[in-house]
Amino acid sequence: MEKRIFISHSSKDHAVAEVICNALEANGVKCWIAPRDIPYGAAWAGEISKAISDSSAFLFLSSEKSNASNQVSREIQLAIENGLTIIPIKLDGTQYNDANKYYLATIHCVIEYDASKTHKIVEDIIKNLPEESLENTES
Repeated sequence: MEKRIFISHSSKDHAVAEVICNALEANGVKCWIAPRDIPYGAAWAGEISKAISDSSAFLFLSSEKSNASNQVSREIQLAIENGLTIIPIKLDGTQYNDANKYYLATIHCVIEYDASKTHKIVEDIIKNLPEESLENTES
């Protein structure tokens, strides 16, 4: 199965998530992002759970909005249970909520988001990805 990066974000941060997703995919990194990759009529929870287990890395877009989301905290928990590399991207200065602080206590790589430096952010993300995320997917 083709490995990819799961992008976890609040739906209220979707515009930024799309920018990062598009930039990663333009650099050859396959991404999974809701709602784009959830088939019409499918159960969201099942599709998200399956997508996390089928991914090799987990990009967490941290913001005031995502820290208020129980869904995002569940996604982080599933990423940890599946042994994924977790890469937090801080969209603002919001501190992690208590659940996310617990889940991410051992994560030391945090990338600060700056819309004017998307190329640099993509480079930083790619540097932190596991090898299987960078496999050449061309036939």
